[in-house]
Amino acid sequence: MKIFSNFDTTIRRMKFQEYQEQFGPENVIMFGRSKLYRVIKVVIPTFFLIAATVLGLV
Repeated sequence: MKIFSNFDTTIRRMKFQEYQEQFGPENVIMFGRSKLYRVIKVVIPTFFLIAATVLGLV
């Protein structure tokens, strides 16, 4: 959703291409977080916090 971002959402791809041209495609590796990280670190804790609030545990 580029409309809601206030930063360049294509910079990762542009830098990857730039480094591939500079160092060669076989010498460039890109690491990133999986969507599982977002689920484990954001969605699940938020769900449990809301559930605990509704049940009166917090």
